[in-house]
Amino acid sequence: AALEAKLAVAEKGFGLRYAGVWRAEKSYSAGAFATHSGSLWHCNEPTSTRPGTGPHWTLAVKGSQS
Repeated sequence: AALEAKLAVAEKGFGLRYAGVWRAEKSYSAGAFATHSGSLWHCNEPTSTRPGTGPHWTLAVKGSQS
């Protein structure tokens, strides 16, 4: 029963939703994560804007600078 409960939670899609490397031609839904310029960004609301240019994205993990 405990394993079935864990499986039910996993099937609901809880957890980090990685959408891949940010692309200008793609739309992102709220809750998705994407990488851009070596950093990981969280999407706050549906958008196709570039991370770091407005309130649609929040920096989650800053990449190292060269």
